[in-house]
Amino acid sequence: MADRDFRLGRDLFSLSAAALAVAVGVFVTACGGGGGGSSSSVPVTAASPTPVSHASATPTPVATHTPVPASPTPTAVPTPTAVPTPAASPTIAALNVWPTYGYDNAHDGFNPNSTNWTAANLPNLHHGWPIFPLSETGTQSQPVLATNIGGHAGILFVGGRNGTEYGVDATTGAAVWSKSFGTEQMQCPGGGLLETLGIQSTANYDPVANVVYIVDGVNSAPNAPQTTTLYKLDPATGTPLSSVNITPSNLPGEIDFAHTGITLAGGNLYAGTSSTCDVSAWRGRLAAVNAATMTLGNTFYPSYNQGGAYSGGGVWGWGGAAVDAGGNVYIGAGNTESDVGADGPLLPPFVVAPSEQSGYGEHLVQLSGDLSTVEQFHAVQYPFSAVAKDLDLSGTPVLFTPTGCPEMVGIQGKAGQLNFYAADSISAGPLGNFTFSEMVGDVSYIGNGAYSPLTGLYYANVPTSEGGSIEPPGMVAIGFTNCSPSIVWHTQFGDDSYGIGQYDGQPRSAPTVTAGNVVFVASPTGAGNSQLWALDATTGALLNGGTPVLNTAHLLRMPPVIDGEWMYVLDQGGDLYGLTILPVTPASKVRASRTVH
Repeated sequence: MADRDFRLGRDLFSLSAAALAVAVGVFVTACGGGGGGSSSSVPVTAASPTPVSHASATPTPVATHTPVPASPTPTAVPTPTAVPTPAASPTIAALNVWPTYGYDNAHDGFNPNSTNWTAANLPNLHHGWPIFPLSETGTQSQPVLATNIGGHAGILFVGGRNGTEYGVDATTGAAVWSKSFGTEQMQCPGGGLLETLGIQSTANYDPVANVVYIVDGVNSAPNAPQTTTLYKLDPATGTPLSSVNITPSNLPGEIDFAHTGITLAGGNLYAGTSSTCDVSAWRGRLAAVNAATMTLGNTFYPSYNQGGAYSGGGVWGWGGAAVDAGGNVYIGAGNTESDVGADGPLLPPFVVAPSEQSGYGEHLVQLSGDLSTVEQFHAVQYPFSAVAKDLDLSGTPVLFTPTGCPEMVGIQGKAGQLNFYAADSISAGPLGNFTFSEMVGDVSYIGNGAYSPLTGLYYANVPTSEGGSIEPPGMVAIGFTNCSPSIVWHTQFGDDSYGIGQYDGQPRSAPTVTAGNVVFVASPTGAGNSQLWALDATTGALLNGGTPVLNTAHLLRMPPVIDGEWMYVLDQGGDLYGLTILPVTPASKVRASRTVH
């Protein structure tokens, strides 16, 4: 199935940093995933746990682990007071293009232009400009950064659930443009609340052609057939230059949604579709579009016509498809529809599949660049049960090459497992796997990891200690001695995701790792917001005195964008944060709704 979407409230926010007077607290509005919520102050874990070191291990899940002390009782958050913020136009270093989800087509979350983001510079962290409110709840796109556009040093492109794409000045936070493209309406089975979904995917910026690409879905009524359109825009104005429908023919009862980021490689744009709470039959797909002519090429369906007219096979990883240097395309697929009891009957020509892994359901798949050929595939092995089902392989594939090893693929999904494969031998099965979350088909372990070529480590979230997870909630770093994955360190921090939200779990954000040896990741709280943490990428030590560097007002799934001296964060309430480690200037202005502690 597809991702559960979330409605979130809006309130005050905060930033915290150690050692300087621009540290900040927070008040937020809490909200469960998919449902309503109530206001509450943010719990902050004050202690700085010691990372747990691990000896080399076999790549199979570790049966036991060294216990880590529980986090202390959260302390109260002080009442908001005024705090100075930097001048509107500080002197900045040159910005660099961040064109796609996870920085590049490997989606590894590593930007080589982030060398200034070190532990020594972290105390300088502060708001570079006031929060930019998209005024759209449930946003789920990572900002994309273009440089030197229309007199602006940088413009951020962010999409909103209400169908609006925004261009925001990256150094001032001022709106440059906004364009509305329409929305898709749906209602979950059983009479759930009416949902509106617009732009749910990360854009892609092509610096060579100087254009930006987005995907948007539109229908005429709740659960009515949709049109899913890929647009090419002028980055300076947001004006549509051309477009193409990537779902040109809907079958009876079919509804599709676009949640994935857009990938550009070899002259092709790749965009995926999936479902949302299985409201209908759907044909999950990956579509290839010629970027120059904006014409639809081949479409790959993981489930439909793969042994039968099966519904399912959604492609809904946050980053979409990964592409290697040879042009091979990698995706993870959701389940094939084999259990339609709660969702109603399938209309012809759809038929119920014998297994949720029928066709390429819940497979890692490697495709040719034109999507005409399945080159390799593997079905992740799960112990299915009455509760362990609908186990989408929903993570974004992450490509990386440890020193002395072949290229590898890391991918996770709703079964709570992280799997590693050799990219040239996926069909042989995983090199190793680890269980870091419960296996009940919730959303706790959607997302992806990050990899630093400087440390040689892969960074993965641990959202919960429930359901077979081998570690307490926090983060692990995985090394590849002799090309075999094993846990190097584990650090515990943040709330346990189990039980948070309507679906018994909220994901941590995907991480971002800097060339300055700091890894950033967010964890959800029971209050309905998230806390952004900073860790030493080599040792796993918590930085900033063991406290979050940012408390967002709403849940945070998307990884931060980090470049030069700037960090950009977009939470699910539509609040866009521009943070910087640039010095605070004497001309700083005083604004309300900040806290100092």
